[in-house]
Formats: sequence, C-alpha cells, structure tokens
Amino acid sequence: MLYHVPLVKREHGKTSQYDSTSARQPLQLIMERTTDQYDPTSTADFSKHYTIEYNLKVHKIGRIEPNDMRLLSHYASESLSKSLDGNNAVDSPDSPA
Repeated sequence: MLYHVPLVKREHGKTSQYDSTSARQPLQLIMERTTDQYDPTSTADFSKHYTIEYNLKVHKIGRIEPNDMRLLSHYASESLSKSLDGNNAVDSPDSPA
C-alpha cells in the first residue's frame, strides 16, 4: 500500500532532509513549538481514518505548509476513494486519470 507519505519539517523557510526513497511526494510540516521532537522518519498514514470526538484531548504538533494543502487534499481523497473500491494504489496528483 502506498498510503504512507513522508512528513518533512519546515523551519525558517528551509525543509529538513527526508528519506527520498518514498514513492510519495512529502508534505511539509510547520512545527507549532520548537520544544516538540521531530523524527525524520515521520509519515502520514492515509490508510487509517479517524472520527474526531468533541471530548477527546489532542496535542497539536503542527500544521501542513499552505502550499501543500492541494497535495494533502489529493492524498486524502485518493485514500478514501481507493478504500471504497478496494484498490490499494494511490496515484500522484499530476498523473493522468
């Protein structure tokens, strides 16, 4: 399955190094606090879908770079549509349909 997408840390206008062997284009993560630890092997797993609950406490670690929102939306919609039709492949946003 190609649902794992690298998350790379963006800080002071620069993007950190990441494992470029991934088949997916990475999403840039802007950390909220400098005290939070970042692991260069971090990925977003689009194969797991979670329901947000109003009474569940969460820890905010950061946000996706605004320029990557189109790519994030693409990965999420592809993941949902592929899980519904049983196909595990996720295409790139620039590949032909």
